[in-house]
Amino acid sequence: MNYIYYYDTIIGRVGVCDNGRAVTKIILSENYDNRLYNLQVTNLNALASIEINSYLKGHSHSFTFPIEIIGTPFQKSVWNELCKIPYGKTASYKEIAEAINFPSASRAVGKACLVNPLFLVIPCHRVIGNDGSLVGFSYGLDLKKKLLSIESTRKFVGV
Repeated sequence: MNYIYYYDTIIGRVGVCDNGRAVTKIILSENYDNRLYNLQVTNLNALASIEINSYLKGHSHSFTFPIEIIGTPFQKSVWNELCKIPYGKTASYKEIAEAINFPSASRAVGKACLVNPLFLVIPCHRVIGNDGSLVGFSYGLDLKKKLLSIESTRKFVGV
């Protein structure tokens, strides 16, 4: 069974999807095809919502809820590399491509970022153009700027 829970945050209405074992998708919209999900609060999506709100308020910089990622081996390698970008830092598409041993695959890295199912947990907003510019983000550059701003202006205190 798949579940989805929507709630309001400082970046808009967020939907957290889970399959009873792990969070499988985080979306920013209610324009999602809900036919595959039961609109229901579960322990998993409730925990995820608490941790996401804590992250967005600058109180934490990591997540502990279980996730399940569905993608191609290439996409998973990109997403795993994105998770290595430290909170408050950025990396270029080229740097990610080189780190996964596909140095000429910057565009493919960008496409993997575009279909990232867990956009806050797998921090694709931390990926920038090779020239340092803010480019490409599935939810728009304004949100990318806002997420980077949250990370750069809030100092995490804790372990």
